[in-house]
Amino acid sequence: MDLFDRVYGSLMGGAVGDAFGAFTECVPMEDNMRLYGDVRRFEDIEEAMAEELNAIRGFSVDPKDVGVVTDDTYLSDLLLECILGCGGDLDAHVFASYWPRLDRLIENGARGPFRRIDRLHHIERIPYYRNMFREIPKRELGHGEANATNAVMYILPVGLLCAGDPLKAAIMAADVSSVNQHGRPRDAAAGYAAAVAACLIPGIGHGEVVEAAIRYTRDERSVRELRAIVGLAEGCADCGEIVSRYWSEILGGIIPMQDEQHYGTKALVTWNSSEVLGVALGTFLITRGGGGGEAVRHCALNGRDADTSARLAGGLAGAFGGVGSLPADWVRYVAEANPWMGLEAKAERLTAIIKADRSRLAEAWRD
Repeated sequence: MDLFDRVYGSLMGGAVGDAFGAFTECVPMEDNMRLYGDVRRFEDIEEAMAEELNAIRGFSVDPKDVGVVTDDTYLSDLLLECILGCGGDLDAHVFASYWPRLDRLIENGARGPFRRIDRLHHIERIPYYRNMFREIPKRELGHGEANATNAVMYILPVGLLCAGDPLKAAIMAADVSSVNQHGRPRDAAAGYAAAVAACLIPGIGHGEVVEAAIRYTRDERSVRELRAIVGLAEGCADCGEIVSRYWSEILGGIIPMQDEQHYGTKALVTWNSSEVLGVALGTFLITRGGGGGEAVRHCALNGRDADTSARLAGGLAGAFGGVGSLPADWVRYVAEANPWMGLEAKAERLTAIIKADRSRLAEAWRD
């Protein structure tokens, strides 16, 4: 595998995971197993199945949007657009300057044009509007935001940009994500970006990638939660076991069933960033980094914030094992369902930026 294969695999893996987990988000595991457990291809997702899942969760995902990505990937694409536009010279101020572009019209083939801002959750639109007030410092745009998963879900391109340098990835992720989050969600974003960067260290093992994620998350409470989930995974024979045991051994104790935002609703979920990162790391560990399809599928079956945990799992698998670690038919389906993404071309440009950065560094220190 060359660098491009891993960069493209990671970007595509994130999109595939996001699309595959979109229908099971906020649905209890037992219902997901009953309705979605036999899904092995996007073609297996039937309209009646989608409607029943919608009824259980209490909000709808259009049954016609099979393979279509969600807000996770729209924000990640904005970050990727920013990195490509600034040549990798990235910080929170540069990223904030790109947020007005969420309102730009994007061509999407036969599906018709759209604006990314129209496909974002209301919590993600708040920094977009706050960004219009010039007196608010860019690194404080996310201050006061709900402790959601809105940083870890899009931060993948930072990990790729900082290929081989987990510490740099963690620091950059914590800075960049201040545009729309504060507190622990930024720590989880730092940990995930570090894990992606670690995947691109030649010869690294899958267990070392997991340890990099935990090490660079840093926050004491988040690390405690991550270690509990990863510890559970270490004792599981396969991904199916971690899903079933997660609901009986982690939820309600280590991770609450609901947070204040969702209390009393049908959605048995929390906006807990260490939860989505922990589930992704657990499936990555069990599959030894090589089973992107299995990791993504079981993150989806786990429910909760399924599109985000599946996105993180797919992004890790692609960075560690290249695009070949993902089912080829999944990759084709999601690429065709989202013609606007153009991830192969974007991966080529990002790979060139990474190589140029490493080349300049090597040249500067050459005797």
